[in-house]
Amino acid sequence: MKTKTNLHLMLLAACAALSFTAISCQDDNESEDEKARQEMLELDPYGKASDEGVLFWSVISQLTSTEEMPDDWRTARFSPSIGLADDVDPYTRVVITSDRATAAERFANLTEAPVDETTTDYEWSNDIVGTMKYHAGDATDYYIATVDVNIKQMPTLKKIIYRTMAQNGMNAEFSGTAYYRFGDVVQKGNDLWICVRPPFGPEGQEESQWVTVSPLPNRYLKEVNYHGYYWRLFQNLGKHKEEMENFAELMYAMEYSEKFFNNLNSNPSLKFFHDFSVKRVNLNNRWFFASVDKAWKREGLYEKMFHNANGIMEENGINLFYNTWKLSVNIPLDYTFYYANFSGDNWKKANYQSTKKSALSTGIDFLEEYSMTGQGKHKPGKAYVVRCALGSELCEGGKYHFKTALSGCKDVYVYNKYFYPKGFDLSNDPEETTEAMFKAR
Repeated sequence: MKTKTNLHLMLLAACAALSFTAISCQDDNESEDEKARQEMLELDPYGKASDEGVLFWSVISQLTSTEEMPDDWRTARFSPSIGLADDVDPYTRVVITSDRATAAERFANLTEAPVDETTTDYEWSNDIVGTMKYHAGDATDYYIATVDVNIKQMPTLKKIIYRTMAQNGMNAEFSGTAYYRFGDVVQKGNDLWICVRPPFGPEGQEESQWVTVSPLPNRYLKEVNYHGYYWRLFQNLGKHKEEMENFAELMYAMEYSEKFFNNLNSNPSLKFFHDFSVKRVNLNNRWFFASVDKAWKREGLYEKMFHNANGIMEENGINLFYNTWKLSVNIPLDYTFYYANFSGDNWKKANYQSTKKSALSTGIDFLEEYSMTGQGKHKPGKAYVVRCALGSELCEGGKYHFKTALSGCKDVYVYNKYFYPKGFDLSNDPEETTEAMFKAR
């Protein structure tokens, strides 16, 4: 009996020990998880770099003109700036779009939804952002596609309509030439902005798209000290795929103008700046882009922006940083960077990627380690840091108009002024540049 009793007591003790070990392990795991949460809270007190924050801003930044993600992003209200205000419904925005494929692409850029020109209906939903329902029109409709929007923090946007010029009425196309053209450069503060898609009457495009690679102001930088490691990260860049893709295509067209148009002529599926018609390519032809390239070199603009006097000098495509940094709940914590690579014919092949780095593997000042300074040829892992804006966002005082200079900005190089110092009559159609004109410049 005594032996059995001792055995029984030993078994009870063993079970108790196992139970204590299990509880202890569970407590340790909970302690590590809580430690990670506390460290995240210290590094990112407003949750901007969380999975939810990064997703929220990647969508909202495409819909609003707000430059940076506010600390109260979970409750803040945002006003839409996408497209044009509809004449009839103040809660609807109209985006002039040439075809169904481009409408689908723009919705896919907005949400990362798997839609294309064959998609008729798709509902995208996210607990943090809201819901957007895509619907493609048919031949009898007055639109190419519509998007029903239900975003609690953007209550004044209920619908996005993608329309052609004809569907939007006669006022969609303006006559003459816009003030800015591809490759024009303006300065706002310390930043040099490049026009990567100008207003263009024949396409019904009154808005312009701009990109800068100028050094980042402090509001776009995040400095972190973590367990003795120093990190300097970018933030608030947003996600603007169309502008980035137009920027890469513009750089190719300027530096390799002959090859650019050879590629365009030999490949019918190759788009021209998203939805510019190839039928009107004579107004933005090889000699036009070659002229822009010549002016940039003459005025030292490549040197000022890319630190290379003869161009950005990329051989295997161009890398661009975008979006913001993301902080993952791990022990130790890690950071994720987002970048895009553009390669292939006319640099139209886009590959959007991310890179994750452990916060305890090494400290990184990404501006020194990863960003392009333009020294020499393309370097794997290096990228230019881009910020994107619409012309109406750069313009101060709400005075944007496609026929006038951007208020609050200084013209650095403008095609119509540079090659026509006595003045170019904007009531005339855009200049059709010839080889003789190029050589005489």
